[in-house]
Amino acid sequence: MHVGGGVAQVDAKVKVRVADCKLALPDAVFNQCIQGQGGTAVSDQTKGYELDAWRKMGQGFITAGGGAVYAFKPNLGAQLNLNIMYMLPTSGPVLQPSIGLIYGL
Repeated sequence: MHVGGGVAQVDAKVKVRVADCKLALPDAVFNQCIQGQGGTAVSDQTKGYELDAWRKMGQGFITAGGGAVYAFKPNLGAQLNLNIMYMLPTSGPVLQPSIGLIYGL
């Protein structure tokens, strides 16, 4: 078990729905257009579609987690951890698994 903090940045991919709409449309038609809904001659000409957007979280973080070590020899082993990080100041939770080799003298 551990708690800690540090400096890091995480880029998370999210899906966003977009459409090319004329700003001069009446509000009701504009709302249909950006949602990709049909029903009017103007919104039927515009197709809504999804894009990948990237959200940058972090610069710093706090973390808690735990792990286990399997020893191959008295001074050599494999380590598996699972951390729950909370990114700051652009906040959001992140799960961070890690695996590694440890060696002691």
